[in-house]
Amino acid sequence: GRLLVNNTNGSGTGTGNVWVNNAGVLSGTGRIVPAAGNSVIVTNGGTLGPGTNAGTLSLVLSGAGKLQLLAGSRLDVSIRSSAQIGVAANNIDINGTLTLSTKGTVTNGLYFVFTNAPSHAGTFSQVIAPAGFGVQTHGWTNNDYFVVLRSPTLWESWHQQYWGADYLLNSLAGDLSDPDGDGIVNLLEYACNLSPVQSDLQFLTPTTGQSGLPNARLGSGPEAQRLVVEYVRRKASTTPEVTYDVLFATDPI
Repeated sequence: GRLLVNNTNGSGTGTGNVWVNNAGVLSGTGRIVPAAGNSVIVTNGGTLGPGTNAGTLSLVLSGAGKLQLLAGSRLDVSIRSSAQIGVAANNIDINGTLTLSTKGTVTNGLYFVFTNAPSHAGTFSQVIAPAGFGVQTHGWTNNDYFVVLRSPTLWESWHQQYWGADYLLNSLAGDLSDPDGDGIVNLLEYACNLSPVQSDLQFLTPTTGQSGLPNARLGSGPEAQRLVVEYVRRKASTTPEVTYDVLFATDPI
């Protein structure tokens, strides 16, 4: 379930350890103040999501207490141009996934997720950019955790088009997945300008085709008795992150 913490005084969850387990969500813009040595722990499948309204979820931790984002956990944060909706914590140990969404107008550039965390360790195993963006880099600078957003690559835009911004979390979006069941894995669908979500198995129409698997045939006219291979390709000028090579062998096995 979801626990929404919006208090302004005291501790919204009492003074013990706070566990956010699988399918659980801890959100809000209030304060959590565990007793000294107690922590906020987000486990595999759990989500820490401050919410969709302007504000900051504050975790006031003392002693050995810390915010622990374990492997498989998620931190969902909305960013905006003037400030971001995030989490304030003074002792942080992070892993898992950071998922970013936008609140208002957002442009390419630098955004902070955590600030002024004097004790910190770890980095996010992956960062999910908002739709229409890619991640240039992320990590700690002094006591602040930052993310630099850039324009998405063609490869990223293609994935976002079919599976949304969080495609990295969707097994159907994997390179070797075949969600439409047409026998063509996603990597080939992308390379051959086919749809990964609609069964459209076809071979390229010679000369005029703009999508389809490579067309291999015996030539005619000046090309008689020659093997002709024709294929569609994404131009290098678009930085497609895929290369095309035609390979030949005397033994097909």
